[in-house]
Amino acid sequence: MDQRHRDGVEALITYARAGGIPGSTVTVGSDGPVGSAAVDGPIAVLHLTPSSLPMDLLIDLCRRVPTGGLVIVDGYDVPSLREVADEIRSELAITSPLEIMDWSGVWWRM
Repeated sequence: MDQRHRDGVEALITYARAGGIPGSTVTVGSDGPVGSAAVDGPIAVLHLTPSSLPMDLLIDLCRRVPTGGLVIVDGYDVPSLREVADEIRSELAITSPLEIMDWSGVWWRM
């Protein structure tokens, strides 16, 4: 992840914290937890990075993000990752706008 992208992710996390959204910040992917059991309580910001985690686990993690919380997806420019994000949004009937963060990242509010 380059510096500009990292700054964008950090800005979104700060934005969520300033809004008083309850929960932790969780990064899932190569550096994140293996399963949702590794995360206690609500998730204010869920940062999904490329991983091979099963879809049901990703959906379970997204369900733990309260109303107003943020989901950040890295690698949305990669077709397989775009499909994962789109499937999560469809499965959970998320209608909030998909916001562009930069050339490869998107986010939405739960």
